[in-house]
Amino acid sequence: LLGAGIYFGDAPATSAKYTSPCSFTNQRYMLVSRVALGRVHKTTTKLPPTTTEPPKGFDSVHAVKSSGHFVDDEFCVYSTTQQRLQYLVEFTLTTDAKTTQPPLPISIKPQHHSSIDTVILDDSSVPSSLPSSVEPYTKPKSTKCGLFGKNNVPVPLLNTSVKVKIMDMVARVNIFQQFKSEGTDTTEAKYQ
Repeated sequence: LLGAGIYFGDAPATSAKYTSPCSFTNQRYMLVSRVALGRVHKTTTKLPPTTTEPPKGFDSVHAVKSSGHFVDDEFCVYSTTQQRLQYLVEFTLTTDAKTTQPPLPISIKPQHHSSIDTVILDDSSVPSSLPSSVEPYTKPKSTKCGLFGKNNVPVPLLNTSVKVKIMDMVARVNIFQQFKSEGTDTTEAKYQ
């Protein structure tokens, strides 16, 4: 409608029209952003799809509601520096069908290192090489991680469980660990 830019609405209902439910969780996602509109060019007509910047002398474009072409007020900026993401909102609409998809299976392999247990997610599906534009991961210097009591004595780890919820391109990972302290000393947790 306004070319190749980043679109925003001033009402959640406007943005909700551009969402669709996730096939696994039936959740929808919307970003709440802070947008620097600057000098706004108001329009009642569509702009060419090849538009990549606002008209000269303006910083953004406002598609005015009820002007024949636009059902809602919509705003468009053409530079990523004019917006800052603040929140990711997860929601469903009453019209969305309920999903019965099972969660994705995640395999976990416990590995033992001296007295500290580490849980590693199965990474067999991770590609072995990255595009040249992506910097490869470099393993940090070895750090003794875990829960430690007085005099840097490790507190035994009894159990670790990982709960992963994958929602399209977003993932929520919760790691639960249970330790058993043998004494009454204070402890310090170190994670890397």
